Amino acid sequence: ASPSLVRRLSMDEAVATVAFSADGSQLAAIGFAKTLRLFDAATGSTIRKLDCPCVDMRALAWSADGQFIAAAGRNGKVRLWDAITGRATVDFKSHEQRIRDLTFSPDGSQLVTAGEDRTIRVSSITSDDKFILNTGNAKVLALTYCGPDLLATGGSDNTIRIWDLKERTEVALLTGHTGSVAALAYGSEMLVSSGYDSTVRIWTRERSIADNTPSATPRVGALPLPRLQ
Repeated sequence: ASPSLVRRLSMDEAVATVAFSADGSQLAAIGFAKTLRLFDAATGSTIRKLDCPCVDMRALAWSADGQFIAAAGRNGKVRLWDAITGRATVDFKSHEQRIRDLTFSPDGSQLVTAGEDRTIRVSSITSDDKFILNTGNAKVLALTYCGPDLLATGGSDNTIRIWDLKERTEVALLTGHTGSVAALAYGSEMLVSSGYDSTVRIWTRERSIADNTPSATPRVGALPLPRLQ
């Protein structure tokens, strides 16, 4: 069956990113305003508006347990809110330039941020422990966990890098895209990537991701996905 519009939610500004809470009950949205909006997913009503650290917001994530929301944007600052009360719990300067993406670790203990200063920063939620991964000349546009300790990142060098966060090292480089990699998602042992070359690529988790193989080719997805009819 063809998809149909269920509900339209109103925003006063252009939207950059949206994200559902883990249980699907709430939807968060940010964009080109100093406001994060929380909507009730069932009714579409606004639950609350949260003040953001700048007016150009690009990155948004919920923790898996639904306890925290994190968002960031052009000024390199991350703001963390208590998702239940809406209270801002911490602000910190994570990058020198625009933050493009961020994500919580699966267990919620760490927050990973990436951006145009060509670094990936991994910060503990409960302590001052943090470390930096450098990507050379590549701006980082997207990231996603591929399990508890493996992180995939994509960027302006047209590649996907796989990082072992325990060892704090790059363990694989996936090549094939001919434009910046701007979107990543992981599930069912598969990594999906897309970007400026107008293709969607699906990578199977095998030796290329887990065992230090320098490069790989996608198993599926060299062409754009067909349009829905």
